[in-house]
Amino acid sequence: MASFDFGNTINVQVALSTRQIVDNTNAVAVDTNGYEGAAFSLTTGNCFVINAIAGFALSFTESDDTNTLNSTAIASDRILRTATVNAANTVAWASVANTKRYVFAHVRESGSQGAATNATVSVNGILGIPHSAPTT
Repeated sequence: MASFDFGNTINVQVALSTRQIVDNTNAVAVDTNGYEGAAFSLTTGNCFVINAIAGFALSFTESDDTNTLNSTAIASDRILRTATVNAANTVAWASVANTKRYVFAHVRESGSQGAATNATVSVNGILGIPHSAPTT
């Protein structure tokens, strides 16, 4: 039995609420203030039809504010793990070593040409290794 409460040492934030994806989609800012680690889960629902594409992947940008237009790409050597989904009811996760406070996880088509239809996805940011454990 673990001797610590994992649930009180992480923080989970919605980066992209569940929605149907028909093209590339930008997520909202995940505030990493107070945490050393940032991971992101990319989840597909049970309705997943793709036309001429392999699936979806996450790409990442970061910023000192919550405006995605001010964000810049996280360097490839700072993306510690990539996430790609190719089927319904699938979870993949990615991890980044960001240098700025806010991280944006963008859903991108990860295959050849074509558009996805009825592809339901969501993205959550999972923050860990806090400077001080959260109390709520």
